[in-house]
Formats: sequence, structure tokens, C-alpha cells
Amino acid sequence: MVVQELIAKLGFQIDQGSANKADQSIEAFGKKALKMVGAFWLAQKAMSALSAGISEAITGAMDVEDLETQYRVMLGNANAAKYMMQEIRDYANVTAYTTTGVAKSMSILLAAMSGEEAMHGMRLLGDIAMGNQEKMQGLALAMMQVKQKGRIQGDELIQFAERGFDPLQYIAARRKMSIKDLRDAMQKKKLTLTYQDLVWAMEQATAKGGKFYKGAEEGGKTLRGRLSTLKDSFLNLGIALVEKVEPFLKNLIDRFMELFPLVEGSFLA
Repeated sequence: MVVQELIAKLGFQIDQGSANKADQSIEAFGKKALKMVGAFWLAQKAMSALSAGISEAITGAMDVEDLETQYRVMLGNANAAKYMMQEIRDYANVTAYTTTGVAKSMSILLAAMSGEEAMHGMRLLGDIAMGNQEKMQGLALAMMQVKQKGRIQGDELIQFAERGFDPLQYIAARRKMSIKDLRDAMQKKKLTLTYQDLVWAMEQATAKGGKFYKGAEEGGKTLRGRLSTLKDSFLNLGIALVEKVEPFLKNLIDRFMELFPLVEGSFLA
């Protein structure tokens, strides 16, 4: 109709068939143009997302390298550090957690315990946190504090309770006491609950039939868990990229560092 209206306003006679074809051609061109604009916009967004994802992956890969260095220092063994990091990556791939998230929780635990003990504790905490990374790190801090002190105290009980886990529930049942009586005995220092008591309670809570049985695995099946796995796929890509270019980048940085004294000297001369 656009072509026909324009011709009519100019005072020319209209060939209806030709005018209809022109209108159809203009309409088809408009639709194609819109599709091209839409495709370009989607491609631009996809490239931006991919670029951001790769950038985040490379940053994450550098974080993983830093954490592995911490493990090497804490464990005093480079091979043990590499093995632990691989265990963490494997665990993250089948749960709702990211590699960096699990690695940070592991760093907290390693401040007070051996690598084997920390790995066992991390798996217990992963089930109890049920895929919530922030909760897992909070639980790791409380567990590390109990390990350092050698006993469970009120502060740690509060930290556990705030994250949905009450170890006294399991310990009281084992001792055939009410939770109230157990708390009273602890407050009056008639009873001391050790780190071993805490680990036992966590094992009961995550064992078959327990409240948190396979909590981390089930969390990995949720949308959050699937997104976490996707994010870790990008992270693994970043790790591979960093491993490839790391020697070159380190050498380049060293070269730049060698130039700074020369540049500084030329300004001060």
C-alpha cells in the first residue's frame, strides 16, 4: 500500500498488479532487514557473553593456581597439592559447587587439619550445605574452629544452627539424652564434646537415611547445579588457556620488569 499511496498522491495512474508486487517487495525487504538486525544483535550479545565468560574463566583459572600454591605450602608437597586440586575439580563437576568455591572451603579446613582429613570434612560439609556455596564456606569455618579448639562450644553451635545443622541432635540421641540436658551439661562443664563428636554427627547426618544424604549430588541436579557445571566448563577452558600461555606471559612480564630500572634511570639522569 505504501507504493500505491505515493503514486496516487503524485497524480499518476496505478497499475494495480505492479503496485502490489512493489508493495510485497518492500514488505519482504523490511522483514529481511529486521531479521538481519535481530540476528546481528543476537550474535553481538552472544559474542559479548562468550568474551565475558572466557575472561571470567581465565580469572578463575588464576584463582585456582593461587589456591593450588596455598595447598603446596600448607601440605608441603607439590604432588599432593595437584592431586587435591584434581579431587576438588572432580567433586565440583558432579555437584552444585564451583571448583573455586570448593577450593576456598578446603583452604579454610587446611588451616587446622591434614589434607586427607580436610577432604573428608569437605565432602561432609558439601552434603550438609546441599549445594549452597556460601553456606558451605560458613560450615567450613565453624568446623575448622572446632578442630583448632578441640571441642564444640556455643559459638560454633550457633554457626552450625544458622546454616541448618544441629550436631547436638545426633550426639544427644547417641548419649540417650535430651538436647536440653546435653546443653546444660556442656554449660556446666560436666561434659565436653570433641571434634570427633562433631565429625561423627556429620557422618550420621549424611549417611543413608540421614537428613542430608547425597545432599551435594542432589543439589547438582537443580538449575543452580547445572549452571555451576556449565560455569566450571568455562573454568576448565580457562585453565587450559592459562597453562598454554603462562610461560610466555611470565617471560613477557619479566622482560618488562627488567626495563623499568633502565627507564627510571633515564628519567633521573
